[in-house]
This record gives sequence, C-alpha cells and structure tokens, in this order.
Amino acid sequence: MLKGLSSLSPNRCIYRVHLNLREVNPKAFTPKVISIGPLHRGNKRLRTTEKNKLHYLQTFLHLINLSIDDCVNLVRSWEAEARSCYAETIGHNRDEFAKIILLDGCFVVVFILVYFNLLSIQGDHPLNGQTYLTTQVIMDMMLLENQLPFFVIERLYRLVISCPNQFNANSIPKWKEFPPTEELVCAFLERVTNVNIPDRIPPVHHFVDLLRFFYNPTSKRQGSESTANACREIFSTPSATHLHAAGVKIERATGSAPMDIEFTNGVLKIHHLLIQEGTEIIFRNLLAFEQLHGPDESITAYLCFLDKLIDTPSDVDFLIEAGVISSIGGSNEDVCKLFNKIWHNANLTSGAQFSCVCKDLNAYCKTPWHKWKATLKREYLSTPWKVMGIIVGFSLLILTFIQAVCSILTAG
Repeated sequence: MLKGLSSLSPNRCIYRVHLNLREVNPKAFTPKVISIGPLHRGNKRLRTTEKNKLHYLQTFLHLINLSIDDCVNLVRSWEAEARSCYAETIGHNRDEFAKIILLDGCFVVVFILVYFNLLSIQGDHPLNGQTYLTTQVIMDMMLLENQLPFFVIERLYRLVISCPNQFNANSIPKWKEFPPTEELVCAFLERVTNVNIPDRIPPVHHFVDLLRFFYNPTSKRQGSESTANACREIFSTPSATHLHAAGVKIERATGSAPMDIEFTNGVLKIHHLLIQEGTEIIFRNLLAFEQLHGPDESITAYLCFLDKLIDTPSDVDFLIEAGVISSIGGSNEDVCKLFNKIWHNANLTSGAQFSCVCKDLNAYCKTPWHKWKATLKREYLSTPWKVMGIIVGFSLLILTFIQAVCSILTAG
C-alpha cells in the first residue's frame, strides 16, 4: 500500500495553498494574467500571456547569445534541484519541466530588467505601455503558488551579467552596471510593495520568502509565558479606541521594520502601513507560506494583533489620524473588514514575537489610574480654554473659601 509513496523533500518551499486558507478568498491565491512555474501551467485563462512569454524568451536569448537548445540543456541540469523545491509531485516530464522553468525564469528576469530600463536593446515587449497588465503581472508574481526557486532566477540573471555590453546606462534607478541579483530583486520588491529593504539579506527560497524577511520584526523579544498564555495575551489586546480611552498614546514608528511594535511608558509605536489594492494578496500569501512552511509565526501573530487593534471603522479612523495607517482607494469600513478576516482559518500556536507587547498593553489598560488620567486630559485639559476654565473655577473656589474663613473670624 505504501510502495508508491514518494518521500518529502527537505528543500520543499513552494506549496499549493490548503483549502481552509484558500476558501476565505480564493482570488488572493490564483494568478489573474500569468502563470509562473508548473502549478498553474495549462490554465486556459492564462493562454494569451503564455504566448507573450515567448517575446521575453527571445530577448533573453539575444542578450546572452545562446541557442534555446543550449539553455534547455543547462536548465535540465538543474531539474532535480528545482523539482525538490515543490511540495507536491510535478507531473511534467524532464523536458517539459525544463522548458517551463526556462520560459518562466527568462520572463521574470527580462520583465524586471525592462521594468528598470536596464537593457540596451529595446525589444517589442507585449506589456510595454500597458500599466494595468503590468500591475497584474507584478501581483501574480507575489503569489505563493506562482513561484520559481530563487536559484533559478539567480543563475539565469548571471548569464545576463556576463554580457555587460547589454547594460543601459540610463537605467532607473541609476546603476553603473548590472547590479547583483539580490540588489535587483530587492529594489523591484521594494518598489512594488513600498517596504524598505533591510541592510542584509539572507539566502531565500523565492520572492514570497524574501518578502517575509522584509516584514519580519528586527527584534524578536521573547516572553516567559507558556504558549497558551502568549496567544491569550494577543487575543485579549484591546482595540485602538479602547487603548486610547485607557490612556495609551499610539504613534507612528520611524526607521524600523514593518512589523516592529514597541510599547514603553504608555506609548505604543507601530510602523506605518500603507493599505492599497495588493495589500490583502501579499498578506494572505505571506500568511499561507508561513502556515505551510513554518516554523516562525511572526506574520500570523502580526495579523492577529492588527485584527484585535482594528475592531470597528472608528479604530481605522483613529489609526489614520495617528499616522499609523493610510489607505488608497478603500473606505474605513473596507479596511476594517480586511483585517477582521485576514487571518481566519490560520493557526497561531505561539505568538511569542508580540506577546510581551500585548501583555504590557493589557496590564496598562487594567490600571485604573491610567484611565482616570486619560479621562482628565481628554475631558478637562484638552484645550487651553478648558484649562483656563478649571483654573478660574479653582481660583473662585479658593477665594470663596478664604472669604468664608474671614467672615467666621470677623464674626468671632
């Protein structure tokens, strides 16, 4: 019964998203215009762009001055290594698989080079001038099921680097030569996601894995609580408006990773989050990769924290005023709905990365003095006129008391 069962590869890093995560929003995991890799190969809706890839392959072959047969043979030598990166068995035979990897890998490399205007040759690429299609292609490249192993992109790009005469000095940004693979890909992902690039990039599996590194907190403060207590602290986090009512000041953090969150001396600092059309797609695919690949749960814990922080559209409005989030094209209610369902059907078993912050927040909110102080500031000391009114009223009270004492002394 177990004879035909293949062993799991320790290199697996590209997964088909499980049904329980997919069913919340299937469109967030399904390519709209282009397939990258074997998992969505043959999708009838994507046939038009399959033909478009040939133009990019032609440009690539012209750049490196090699025949297609030479390239297929080269990629075929990577077959076992590339297959081992996919969690499921790929049904394509050796030649078919090599052609898929070559065609899609060349498309990704040339697409990014054209995006930055790095090529001296100005080929007639089907996506030139088509802003909508280009945007959709970029979002499709952020999907977990639409990934190529990073080493494929790296090795194909090295072939281009070996031909420096193809470099365009008028590139955007201004590179003096073809940049290293990591720098090129990081610049591309930074441009399309508005996430700052860290100083050091570790070896990564693919684009989604690199994005996860971008988002991960730079400081992973671990608490001493048990796993259950750590999760409970996150689940018990009050909403933004409740935190404000309890005396917590929420501010925009500067110079930190997107998921760096700090709470000290009553001030909660959160990195700015820009919410735009592709935000849900990126977060859902990061979440899916983390759930399937493990063992870190930073993305899951972060999205759970945001879900608790944003309970109603009023919380969104408050966070926008605090400069913590901004939204392009969506209402406060849309943003609220996004985060209230973003991590549904995901498992959070630790949450250690944010449990300390949440524990301190919960303890702060349970201290009555902080709430009384906040109420005093909000109700009586929020404007100069209210402060002046209190001073005048208190002065009149003192004068009345002095007058009463003088009257008693005089009568005596």
